[in-house]
Amino acid sequence: MFSIVFFAFANSAFAVTPEERAQLEAELRQLEEESRSIQLQLDGKKGQRKSLESELATINLKLSESRNKLAKTQTTIKKIATDIKVKESKIQVLGTRIEKNKSFIAESLREIKKLDDVRAVIAFSSDKDFSELFKGFGEYRSLQGQLAENVEGLKTNKKFVEVEKEDLVDKKDETEALKRKQEQDKKEEEARQREKKEIISITKQEEKDFEKVLDEKKKKAQAIKTRLFSFAGGSTAAIPFGTAVTHAELAQAQTGIPAAFVLAILTQESALGANVGRCYLTNKDTGAGVNIKTGQTYTNVMKPSRDVPPFLEIVSAMGGDPYKTAISCPIAGVAGWGGAMGPAQFIASTWKEVATKVAAVTGSSNPWNAKDSIVGSAVYLAKIGGGNSYLSQIKAACRYYGSGGSNCSYGRQVMSRVAKIQADIDYLKQYGVER
Repeated sequence: MFSIVFFAFANSAFAVTPEERAQLEAELRQLEEESRSIQLQLDGKKGQRKSLESELATINLKLSESRNKLAKTQTTIKKIATDIKVKESKIQVLGTRIEKNKSFIAESLREIKKLDDVRAVIAFSSDKDFSELFKGFGEYRSLQGQLAENVEGLKTNKKFVEVEKEDLVDKKDETEALKRKQEQDKKEEEARQREKKEIISITKQEEKDFEKVLDEKKKKAQAIKTRLFSFAGGSTAAIPFGTAVTHAELAQAQTGIPAAFVLAILTQESALGANVGRCYLTNKDTGAGVNIKTGQTYTNVMKPSRDVPPFLEIVSAMGGDPYKTAISCPIAGVAGWGGAMGPAQFIASTWKEVATKVAAVTGSSNPWNAKDSIVGSAVYLAKIGGGNSYLSQIKAACRYYGSGGSNCSYGRQVMSRVAKIQADIDYLKQYGVER
């Protein structure tokens, strides 16, 4: 009875007209539409947050890497400074020994001279027995033995000093190289800090602002990708930077030589390539040649004993004409030969050293081909000691140029380019622009 009464009451209290029902359904649809809109906005915000968090995480990792590199460089410099002090101390001790050797030698020579003088007097004296002549013979032999020992000791100590001094010079060069690397690491860290601040400021903006910034970054990455990477010469004057990076990363995978370092070497070669690809060989027996444009003749376009035979072999294998194949002219005012080939500026004899390994990686061995040249450069840099460290790279760059050492102008210029090229490579990878 109670339930029936309640049911009747409920129906009468909450009954709605068809118009009211239609209005409620319309309101429900509106609320559902608003709900979907809000959810989309929330999803957008979540996407924004994830993107920004990813960006910040990447920057934080790179910041940590930069700081770690800076700390390691500082520690290495301190260690080398200690090594330098040890070397200087050793040189000082050896210097003291050398002075003692010299002093004893001088004293021994004076004593021997005295004995010689005494023996001479005795020998020509009529009132002395000849037996007196040999009384000091034992002392004489002893002095001679000590003299010989000190002379040998002097030679040995001098050799030790030379070795220690050479090591000292190397250590000081290493310190200078690491200090320059420290400066680069510091600049890298400062750049990461600026980038982090930029990302943090973006988090305070709306989704559309972030998308706008991201779009600008992608456009910049695309511009980096398509920017022409100029070579020193040859038929491939320039290729897109993204393509050059692809070739250099292939070379890195095979040789361990960082892509940025290889491209820095080739950029430097391009900057120095005023005389590149402007000459023809005219005489295989003498190495004489001619400037293609001006007609000027040279006696030293290519070294006949070293480079002409492999050059003829290389060009013949490609089906070319060795007398119509562009090579570098000799540099005016500089003793030596021209004859360098293609973008990486290999002389023929050096290209023969790397040709087999290049062919194993690329399937061909053409010093005028961009891909082969980049891989060839990496193979050669690995061969002369290039690696991942700043010092090994600057030494390899100096050897690549031909000067040697670890502080040559060419090497310093190459290393100043590495950081910028690496930054461009990182930018391409970070903003997802496929090469």
